Amino acid sequence: DWPKDLELKPLAKRVAVHDPCTLVNVQRAQQGPYALLRRIPQLEVAPLPENKTCCGAAGAYHLEHSEMAQALREDKIRHLSQAAPDILVTSNIGCAMHLCAGMRQAGMHIETMHPITLIAKQLPPT
Repeated sequence: DWPKDLELKPLAKRVAVHDPCTLVNVQRAQQGPYALLRRIPQLEVAPLPENKTCCGAAGAYHLEHSEMAQALREDKIRHLSQAAPDILVTSNIGCAMHLCAGMRQAGMHIETMHPITLIAKQLPPT
C-alpha cells in the first residue's frame, strides 16, 4: 500500500516506459511501473511504442545473436527518436544497457533509469 501522507514532487517531463519481456511474460506485472509513475504529479507517462516486441537484450541473446539483437534494438531506437521522451524507464538492467548502447550509437541523449530511481528522485526532502 502507498502511504496516504506521501506526495511526490511534481516533474513536468515526458517519460517513455519500456516493458521488458521478463516483466511482461514471466512476472506478468507490466502495469506496476505505470501505476507507480502516475503518482508523480505533472509527469506524462506513455508506453514505448511497440512494447510487445523484445528490445533484443534478452539475457545473453544480444551476445549470442548480435545481428538479430541489433535489428530489434534499431526498431526501439527509431521509436524512441520519434517519441522523443525526456526520460526512458525500464526495470531490466540488461535492457537498459542494450538500449543505451543503441542510443549512444544513434547520437541520442535520453536519460535512462529504473522506475524506482525516478520515484526516489521525486520523494520529498526528509
